Amino acid sequence: MILDSNWQQFQGFLKTPSLFLEKRKDFPFSHFSTDLLLSNKSDFSCIPDNLMLGKRAERFLKFYLNSSNKYRIALENFQLIENKKTLGEIDFIVEDKNTNQHLHIELSYKFYLFDPQLKPKGISQWIGPNKNDSLVQKMEKLKNKQFPLLQHTALTKTLQGKGIQVKKIKPRACFKAQLFVPFESSFQGFENINPAAIRGYYCTWQEFLENHHTAEGYFVPNKKEWLRAPETQTEWHSLEAVIPEIRTLISQKKSPLVWIKLREETQSFFIVWWK
Repeated sequence: MILDSNWQQFQGFLKTPSLFLEKRKDFPFSHFSTDLLLSNKSDFSCIPDNLMLGKRAERFLKFYLNSSNKYRIALENFQLIENKKTLGEIDFIVEDKNTNQHLHIELSYKFYLFDPQLKPKGISQWIGPNKNDSLVQKMEKLKNKQFPLLQHTALTKTLQGKGIQVKKIKPRACFKAQLFVPFESSFQGFENINPAAIRGYYCTWQEFLENHHTAEGYFVPNKKEWLRAPETQTEWHSLEAVIPEIRTLISQKKSPLVWIKLREETQSFFIVWWK
């Protein structure tokens, strides 16, 4: 573990690039970037230790917006409820103070692995580490469920009450991702995928034992720490020390993220249970 882990997670969140380089026909939303210089160091003492990764990312985006001199949050985590049924939640409506333009921001922070065996080829080959979600599913949810919520009557009335014209709100996707490719693969590029989002690789348990037994140190971060960069880790363990933890996770059908320390670099990869 390291001191001030929340701050390091926040920095990792900010530096994680956009998943896409440009708009796609099947995902026609501009990216909301997090590259502004912040005016102060945020206080993260209010973040509970048990707050899950997705909610931590939401909290970090809120800190970013509040710490910038450019944006003002007009609405956040607004739940749309109709006939006692929750239809969805709006992440953020913010005002760009430089232009007086309002933006509807939907946040997604994901980890995806490229499975060359899946069909059809292309965007559908990116899946979650445990194969229980996929990039296609997330894109469809954002496109067909999240962004259309802006047109719902309940939200329209709320925004009008704040003097905000719904028709002038621009949609923005803050779609950040860390991508991983098969171990020793020859893949070089992926259509419309930001190459900067590729952070490592994934391997099987046997490939791990055969190829990663000589590292200087090992660490298995818990999921909330996946946001921070592996080079921020200061305490490393021996291979023998981490093997029981990795075995336990794999037996539970959970693909652990592993960081290793080499002489001149650190590496990040998943060990998958399903291959």
